[in-house]
This record gives sequence, structure tokens and C-alpha cells, in this order.
Amino acid sequence: MQYLNRQPSHRDAHHQPYRLADANEEIFEEETEDSMSTNTSDVWNEKAKFINSIISEGYILKKEPCTFNYMFFVISGSLQLKASFVEDEGMVEAGHFFVLSCDQTCSMSIREDAHLVIFKFISIMFSYNIPFFQELAEEKTGPYVFTVLPTNIYLKDLLHLIADGLDKGLGCYHFHKYCNGLLNVILRRSYPRENLLKIYYHIVGKKMDF
Repeated sequence: MQYLNRQPSHRDAHHQPYRLADANEEIFEEETEDSMSTNTSDVWNEKAKFINSIISEGYILKKEPCTFNYMFFVISGSLQLKASFVEDEGMVEAGHFFVLSCDQTCSMSIREDAHLVIFKFISIMFSYNIPFFQELAEEKTGPYVFTVLPTNIYLKDLLHLIADGLDKGLGCYHFHKYCNGLLNVILRRSYPRENLLKIYYHIVGKKMDF
């Protein structure tokens, strides 16, 4: 687990403390031009990965338009989003998650020491997902509404698996791909279509053919 802007205790003394800039650098790291030289769905999906972090109160994450889409899961603590598309106070408490598309800009202030699992991805187009998301894109009618969803029991179990696995060094491509597949299954099987459309609204329908 990454401890960002936090002094290590005896229990986590083997972890290196992070500078203030490290959270933004790690989470919002971009690809080089050479690594982005192909547009096949296999390569897009290979660039998806999970990040497991604890970020201290007062830290501000700043997201600019970039290559990746992001899914933020707040395991503990809380954060506050500030953006033109957030209509209320933008508070996101533990046990909730939301999606930010690659073209969105916002800042996220950590209001209480937060444990986050973050999924960064370019494509949602595994072959088994294409028909579902094509249908979802056709259902887009009204305006975009930023939406925060609660994490259900199935998602909580998966997030525990991801956090524990990453904490133990299971950061290989196959681990990320396996967890990505489980995430897709859980979201499609245990969340209503209308909720999935809300969180993926800015992503589906932009480029559905690879």
C-alpha cells in the first residue's frame, strides 16, 4: 500500500514516506508517445491498473484532461470534489465510488485521512463488454449528472482482495486483468443499468469500435 504524505509507523516502517507531489504523480501519471503508438483493444486494456493508497487529510488531488479514465473507491475517510459538473458540496464518504472520464477536470480535497482504491483505465472494451456498453450508449438521452454510488457487499469484498493483493506485491498484469474482469462482472450483475449509465455517461459512446 502506498502511504502518501504520511509518516510511517513501526507497523509500516518498510514503506517509504512520500513527498506531497507523489500522489498526483502516481495516480495521474501519463503514457509516453511510444507506449501509446497502437490503438488495439488488447493494448488499451493492458494499460488498466489498480492503485491502493492512503492519503493524508489536507492533500489535494488535481485531475486535468488526460489519457485515462478513473474510478475512485473510498474505502475509509472522505474527500470533497470541486468541479463545474458537481452541483452539491461534492462530499464523498467511505463506502462510495465515482467515475471521472479522461476529459474532465476537478480537484479532490482529502477531508479525512482516506484509504482509496483507484482504477485507472483507457478502455472498457473487453470483448464480452462490447455489446453491453453499445446498448448502454444508445440509452443516453438527458444531460450528464455526476453520480456517486454506494459500494455493495460484493464490491467491498473485491476491493479488499485488490488492496490486500497489491499490499502483498501482486501487481503483475495478470492480477490487474483478473480484478478488472471481476469488477466488470460485479458492476453488471449487481448494479441497475441506469446507475451504470450515470457513472459511465462521459465514457460510453465516444469510441465503441476498435
